[in-house]
Amino acid sequence: MAKKDTWSKPPKKSWMSTLAFQRFRQKHGNLSRIYWSWQLGLNAVRNLTANAQSSDFVVDVVGTDFKRGMIPDTCQEFEDREDARTGVFRLYLLLICSANLEAYLQDSIRLFVANSGHATGPFKLDAVGEAIARPVLNSSTVPSMLKYIQDLTDITFGEHLTRWQKAYKLRCSAAHNGGFADEKTKKNIPDLKIDAGEAITISWNQLITYLSSADEIAAFIDSKISTPKLRSLECEWELHRLKADGKLPANKQDLWMFAHSEFSGHVLRKEKLRIERELYNS
Repeated sequence: MAKKDTWSKPPKKSWMSTLAFQRFRQKHGNLSRIYWSWQLGLNAVRNLTANAQSSDFVVDVVGTDFKRGMIPDTCQEFEDREDARTGVFRLYLLLICSANLEAYLQDSIRLFVANSGHATGPFKLDAVGEAIARPVLNSSTVPSMLKYIQDLTDITFGEHLTRWQKAYKLRCSAAHNGGFADEKTKKNIPDLKIDAGEAITISWNQLITYLSSADEIAAFIDSKISTPKLRSLECEWELHRLKADGKLPANKQDLWMFAHSEFSGHVLRKEKLRIERELYNS
């Protein structure tokens, strides 16, 4: 067996990335905008309540289009609960991050297996390919998916796998318990120092560590599997999807300029004529 590539950060030198990775990173980057929009809102509330009485109701001071009962906090109560609310919000962002990573792992492995000779059509694998990819395609458990990908692709994620084993447990608490600890959660995450029934929070350092880890995992996979042949196959699939949606240009002469402008799609020269015939039935 070939020696596995030990974990290292993705190469500083850029590589030709897949559409799957580009879309993952776009969604991943949006989490930052969501988080800082939240922080912007908190800063605005702090500024508006800076000269208010601690006993004033925060919604009366700020001025809102919803009733006070929606957030019946005084300015002091709102300030006291700010850290806890933000910690819960970070947990929910981790849940979204996990979903984005899960989707990328499935998309990338489907492509990887298809590119190994197991494609029967756009987004479709043959029986052998389905069997090979099943532990990833039929799973939503990120650590298990990563363990299998290590064996499938001969790489190892090292500390990032360990990190995501905990991150995924936190993700499950958000998805299945609404972010509240129960006895099972406390057993699964022994260093969670809260009582059952309390809201689980994570710090900024925890969140950014998990987000960075997810990005590095996806980038490392992509830098290993992305080849001209795989990207050509991905572009072909994308064009078939656009055809199904009725979004291809009417004239096939415009196809490749369209593919490049829409999603920087690149197809191997030797495949272009075949793809044109399939897409335009000629």
